[in-house]
Amino acid sequence: MRKYYLPVFFITILLLSACEQADDRVQITIWHQMLYAERLVLADVLEEYHRLNPDVKVTSLYRETEEL
Repeated sequence: MRKYYLPVFFITILLLSACEQADDRVQITIWHQMLYAERLVLADVLEEYHRLNPDVKVTSLYRETEEL
């Protein structure tokens, strides 16, 4: 009976993941360590990019080296 748990688990996960509605947009996350002024420029560039490419979602994530 024990050997059936793993296949049943994977089948359950597969079926549950198939129930989720798919998001057709591409998602990109940019991790960076830019200074404040550079972050403002990046935010402006990303805003323009989102305007030109509504099907792509790009997020900017600031992280210090110690946080990585």
